[in-house]
Amino acid sequence: MDSSPKVTSFVICYNQKDTILQTLESVCSQIVNFDHEVIIGDDCSNDGTRAICEAFIKKNPDKNIRIFPEQPNLGMIANYKRLISAAKGQYIAGCAGDDYWCDDHKIQKEVDFLDSNPDHGMIHTNYKILRTNTGSIQDHVADYPTGHILDELFQGNFIIPVTAVYKKKLADDFIAEGILDRGFLMEDYPLWFYIAEREKIKHLKDITAVYRKNVESLSYSQNPEKMIAFRLSIIDIQIFFAERNHVFHTIRARVLKELRFSLTESFKHDLKPLVAAIYQKIKAIGTPSKKDHLLYKSVDSVVLRFVSLLILKIRSLF
Repeated sequence: MDSSPKVTSFVICYNQKDTILQTLESVCSQIVNFDHEVIIGDDCSNDGTRAICEAFIKKNPDKNIRIFPEQPNLGMIANYKRLISAAKGQYIAGCAGDDYWCDDHKIQKEVDFLDSNPDHGMIHTNYKILRTNTGSIQDHVADYPTGHILDELFQGNFIIPVTAVYKKKLADDFIAEGILDRGFLMEDYPLWFYIAEREKIKHLKDITAVYRKNVESLSYSQNPEKMIAFRLSIIDIQIFFAERNHVFHTIRARVLKELRFSLTESFKHDLKPLVAAIYQKIKAIGTPSKKDHLLYKSVDSVVLRFVSLLILKIRSLF
């Protein structure tokens, strides 16, 4: 195989024995006119996922597939870093071990566009959503912005990683700058910002992938503490990129609104450390309201907590 493939597709997986085979089959069935390598980043699965990956590699010796040696669990961010470092391709395409591609020409279409439009650093597409609790699949078709989309990204993360292809050099520079060392809970959203600061981003309307929306995951959890922490990480990412691009004034009001919502939710669930942390974030960028101050002061007082919860319940009726 060519030591410098055009595209590196990587599969990040952890305890996904029920879905990993479909993922690998979809990635390795891509029809392309260039050299294509696949790297599997199994993060110390203990449910048999790794054995399925190894059997797939053995069964497909004609495919350029690598899997990292077994080692202790790294966590999502460190696992992502090692995949980018190991990638030999000019472009990167990622597919999580519970997602899959549904268009055999996916990366060919995306690479053709990027090759023809060197001022674009990334391309992403529409997709299908598979809801794991019901098994239903529905098309997610939107007309997302194309071009210089930095401003639009501050409204939220509308780019699903399983649909994206981007330049490896941009990912290398992103990691080298140390942005992922800031404690963010996700690697994709800050990467999109980083790319958008530098180059255009294309949205292709084709549906090329299936994104599983799990009942329990990093971005969708039944655990209030996990969900609030995830929302706070999104806010931290937005603040970081807004400040470095000198546009924080344009998102300040919305950020405060999000923080106040998270403060209320944290208080309702009696998450004292989060209440304190969010209150300090509010103070850092604005003046706490009377409600903010009351919730913050109520966490250590049974009487004040009862009163505050009663006030919140009454206000929710109107």
